[in-house]
Amino acid sequence: AKPGQTLDAPILSQGYRYRTLPAYEDNASTTAWHVVDVETLDQINEGGAVIQPLQSNQYKYFESLEQPLTYGRLEEHTLTMNGLPTKTSYTYATRAPTFATHDNNETVLVTTQTVTGHDNSPTNIIKKTTTSEHSLLTGELLLSEDDNGVRINYRYDVLRRVIQEIVAPQSPYMADRSYTYWLCANDNDRASQKRTDVNCVLTHTLLDGLNRPVKEQRNDLDNATPRQEGEEELLRALYLATYDAFGRLQSETETDWRSAQTSDDLTLIRSYDYDDWGQQRAVTGPDGIKVIEEDDPVGESYPGQPADAPKQRIVKRWRESTDGESSGINKTWLNLFNQPARTERLQWSGEGDNYQETRISLQQNTYDGLGRTLSEAVGLLGERVNKYSYDVFGRQLEQTLADGAKVVRTFAKHSNADLPTSISVAGKELGQKEYDGLDREKSTTTGKRKQTYTYKGSERKPCEVVTPGGQIIRYQYEFRLNEEPKARQFIDVTAHDEEEVVQETTFTYHEKNARLRECSVMDQTFERTHYLNGAVKWEKRELAGVTYEVNYGHSQRGRITSYTGAQGLEQTYDYDENSGQLTGTGLGDQVSSELSYDSFGRLCSFTTGNPPQSLETKLTYDQFDRECTRTFVPGSGDGQCLEHCYNDVDALTSRTLRNTKTQEIIRLETYGYDDRQRLTSYECTGSELPVDPSGAAIKSQVFTYDELDNIDLCMTEYQEGGEQIIFYSFSDDDPAQLKGLDVVSHHGGLKALDLAGARLLVKALKLIKPLDLWLLWDLPALHEIELTYDANGNMTCDEQGHLLEYDRVNRLIKVSRPSAEGDIVLAEYHYDGKDILTGMSRDGVGTQNRLYQGGRVASLEQAGNSITFYGTEGLILGELQDENGL
Repeated sequence: AKPGQTLDAPILSQGYRYRTLPAYEDNASTTAWHVVDVETLDQINEGGAVIQPLQSNQYKYFESLEQPLTYGRLEEHTLTMNGLPTKTSYTYATRAPTFATHDNNETVLVTTQTVTGHDNSPTNIIKKTTTSEHSLLTGELLLSEDDNGVRINYRYDVLRRVIQEIVAPQSPYMADRSYTYWLCANDNDRASQKRTDVNCVLTHTLLDGLNRPVKEQRNDLDNATPRQEGEEELLRALYLATYDAFGRLQSETETDWRSAQTSDDLTLIRSYDYDDWGQQRAVTGPDGIKVIEEDDPVGESYPGQPADAPKQRIVKRWRESTDGESSGINKTWLNLFNQPARTERLQWSGEGDNYQETRISLQQNTYDGLGRTLSEAVGLLGERVNKYSYDVFGRQLEQTLADGAKVVRTFAKHSNADLPTSISVAGKELGQKEYDGLDREKSTTTGKRKQTYTYKGSERKPCEVVTPGGQIIRYQYEFRLNEEPKARQFIDVTAHDEEEVVQETTFTYHEKNARLRECSVMDQTFERTHYLNGAVKWEKRELAGVTYEVNYGHSQRGRITSYTGAQGLEQTYDYDENSGQLTGTGLGDQVSSELSYDSFGRLCSFTTGNPPQSLETKLTYDQFDRECTRTFVPGSGDGQCLEHCYNDVDALTSRTLRNTKTQEIIRLETYGYDDRQRLTSYECTGSELPVDPSGAAIKSQVFTYDELDNIDLCMTEYQEGGEQIIFYSFSDDDPAQLKGLDVVSHHGGLKALDLAGARLLVKALKLIKPLDLWLLWDLPALHEIELTYDANGNMTCDEQGHLLEYDRVNRLIKVSRPSAEGDIVLAEYHYDGKDILTGMSRDGVGTQNRLYQGGRVASLEQAGNSITFYGTEGLILGELQDENGL
């Protein structure tokens, strides 16, 4: 075995048995021929003896010489695993093509394939049928159709090139993609191809003499102006490629259209460099940053090994900035499967003779003889090792975590696909799944809560879901368009066993591109239009009788260029013309922000507003792009700096907040982790400590966990003295469901309790109840909290005694507080048809509606008042209230 490789993979044997069929009488050959009759897969030992039969495939053929069309063709294929057969049968016929071809006189071969599951029965039909048509002249596929009526039609030219693909032909949902080809007939001709998609977007690709794309143009229908009769359609530049004398890609130029004006286009150039082996070595992006990957096929041996130790191929990766500085280095030794056997991260320092590399992280992997990962060892000092084992089909059966806990999975017996049927950790079962013979989920069980799925025919999506609480959810689909539901219904069954629709959500999609156009549920609706690249262009929402409209601007490649909110304020976005990076954004004439980047293309500062009402945030990074400092510079007053330190797996080990003027430490936090990288200790010093919900300042905390990542214990030490211990208990039926907390508060007695002591305490509590501990230690306060859940596993009473109510798709819809006069509603929550929170109602306050830009909240609207959140993707820069300023 080579380094990083072991040879303990199972030995598999593939066996074949053949049958002899006579030659067809009209065939020129009179020799009988052989077909596979049985194919077996077995696990064997080194001596060749069968240890375990794994699966068998049996084949049956049409053998009637009187039927020349079908003679010798496959009639039936049966896959058997663990005694469970999955049968696929075939029938054949000839006829004229369903849809016209370039040769309307041709005949097609119609093949009907039926898959029958092992659990098929007269009362429970588990079958799926597909039909295909192939040309008897060319053998090309002309039509495919399943038993849900989904059809795809293919058309070809005389050179057997696809010229049209039609989905759902001759239906209201027909959509097609067409292709046109040009070859070279004269000296000055150029080969090219035109592709027209379902949105009528035309893409023209020019090819060089080696059939490589060198130029791509596209019509801009989003910004198109009406053409005069006979006027040729205008195509805009989209892509350019150049190649060197060796035929290697040298550069790529992408053009991004930001408006109808070509002067606003972003032209982004990426170039490529190669080593002496002809392999790609470096890519220089539009921002000027060079990403380098050096591949040394000769390689070197592991550090610390003797000089005659075997060498392995090595790949080094790093980046070079625009000013020539290098990032940290990733150095990887590859095994014979070209998989990473050893990976180091090297931090460099010094120059010339003083240059040196320091290893800051290490991961070592081992593999079996089939190239499957057996172990991953992470760490420079104390190794954190994860181990893996597999079945003969490559499915992960067992994972041993760094602390020794084992995750065990089982799989469906009828298939070799990745269909997990159960998962358990440390002997505690977390969930189960059942599948039918078509590999569809029949049920999922979590903590004895079972949810079942019912299907219509051979459809892949469920038509009915019954929740663990017995609630019924029905779905309707239009599979000729897409696999998303067109309706979702909540069904109640009356006392007379009659079904009643209590809530219905409807979805309307574009009939060509299948994008969502409209969604309606109860008093909420939204409508959308899209750009041709799929980005949202316009959206209108009606929330409880109030209408909101927003508009988006997007470039051709998806960059957002503008956003106009419900109050009419437009946020604009500016990009660097060379790199394409966002450099600025502004919200009308209210506020603007500027963003800048360092020589590695990382965001290094962003400034919002103008002094004295401004805030500049500066960021620095280490050689591996981990944030080191974040400095806040207000337009007036003292600034603050947040410093970060990390361990070898990039987990935060300390964080320091200091005053940049006085250098006073405001808060110093340190973090400790266990072998599974779970937070086990937290300590804090400084003038401004974090506080708990009661407002008490926290000095330190210790956490312990069980094998399922549940917190067993949380011990908190307070700055003003005193400690609090929270013991967590979990359900026997669902070991991941928190059922209660025992909160012990006292002054003194446990200040010296460290992580090891906390773990011993948790073990003791397996035998001693917290109440007994309270009596034993004569502690002043013990607070027991019991949590309750509904049949679907949703918490119905929290630690503050609030009552929580959910709908049947597990959305929180109401929070109330019990009282002698009846439950007092504290809040109600509202959702749209895509299950996105759109509003919250509070007694005496009214309803606050939420509008989104992409995935983030863009504004809060309530009774004519508006709060606008101003920012970019992943970055909030400010908050504007009723246009009165930040």
